[in-house]
Amino acid sequence: MAVVIDASAYKGIGLDIEHFMSDKREHDLQKHLLCEQEQTQFKLLGHVCSHPLTLVFSAKESIFKALYPSVNAFFGFEAAALIEFNNTQLRFEITKSLSDLVQKGTQVTVHYQHFENWLLTECCV
Repeated sequence: MAVVIDASAYKGIGLDIEHFMSDKREHDLQKHLLCEQEQTQFKLLGHVCSHPLTLVFSAKESIFKALYPSVNAFFGFEAAALIEFNNTQLRFEITKSLSDLVQKGTQVTVHYQHFENWLLTECCV
């Protein structure tokens, strides 16, 4: 997949494609991918999305890819918490300062699309 963006308008872009995880895999990985403050939103997402953890995992991967040029360091899944969503977007809040450019409280939006057995997420910052 190729993407073209206006470099003067964005600092980074992240794309991720994931095949849906099995229910068992989603259950097994949930404690590693979610932080406490996003549990309520995650449960609500589960009512409208058949593979909510796959979606959140992919979104957080896109966030990492988009923010890495501004952070220049590894950060884990706990660094972004799901705070709201609709049928095409997820909004996350950064839970700790990652660099001078990416401070705690920064909000990022991830767009997503579902396909037959996979999904695509995209984050531009």
